[in-house]
Amino acid sequence: MDYHPIMSDFNLKDLTYAVIDLKVHFTDIIGITSLKIDYQGHPKSEGSEFNQLVRPRIKLTPGAQRYFSISPEKLEGAPPIQEVFTQFKSWLGHCVLISRFSANEFYAFNQTMDEAQLPTIHNPVLDPFYMAKSLHPRAWEKVIEPIYGPRKPSNLMNLLKLTGEISSGLLKDFGRKGQHTLEKIQIYSCPKSISRAYPYHFQILHDAFSRRLSILIEYPRRGGDNSSDSNQKVHDRRRVDIYGFRTPFMVGYCHLRKAMRTFRLERINRLQLLPESTYKIPEDFNLGGYFMSYHPGAREADLTTNIHFK
Repeated sequence: MDYHPIMSDFNLKDLTYAVIDLKVHFTDIIGITSLKIDYQGHPKSEGSEFNQLVRPRIKLTPGAQRYFSISPEKLEGAPPIQEVFTQFKSWLGHCVLISRFSANEFYAFNQTMDEAQLPTIHNPVLDPFYMAKSLHPRAWEKVIEPIYGPRKPSNLMNLLKLTGEISSGLLKDFGRKGQHTLEKIQIYSCPKSISRAYPYHFQILHDAFSRRLSILIEYPRRGGDNSSDSNQKVHDRRRVDIYGFRTPFMVGYCHLRKAMRTFRLERINRLQLLPESTYKIPEDFNLGGYFMSYHPGAREADLTTNIHFK
């Protein structure tokens, strides 16, 4: 199993960034365009661009064809999402993603990957708008007009380059404030619901899942307290083996309950990696099938199933 570093500990200057734009039709991804840049906002020298259309699963409406300026014939000749995703994930590596529409884009992206029974993207995601807004109440004005406004570049790659340059300036602003790591700037969000409370948890969870290491978490006890504040609730310490993610949930085997459990990611209060505790996911486990076993209105406590361990 490949080791995925906990990028939240790395200095911002040492990371590679990928500015990304997804063409999304409903929840169908029909195109991925991305540009790799360094901390200075300069494109990487080799292999800096990824630009690939995706064969749609849903027929494009006439309005979508005009909006994306893409003909159905051009899309029909494009490769399927499984093929494009494999290429993109290999190209992306451990880059920190920069997206103008992080919450919507990556919800759609991960939902599409789930439906195709492919791994989801869990790289840290920076949103330039919220980066600027967190620096100063009026700082968003330096972002909103150039890359969101009507005068933004019409050429998509030029728009990504401009977004990268602006994001680089924002990262330097954080550095001048003494915030030199992703964990310190407290804003990466995949999905956004996680970042509201615990912005760096998701990368640690992904690291544990990738290396098949158990984690120790503090999680609110159901019915233990009526308080809406997670810090005021009664928490159980649980050792969990992660089997997968489906926004906004984490699925895993809970050693305290000795059964499968589904956890809402934003409710995890504290977590610790257990480097000496490894596990294997049963070969017959299927994340998509696990969720399909329950109707959409199922309560969290109902999302439990028995797994046969060999």
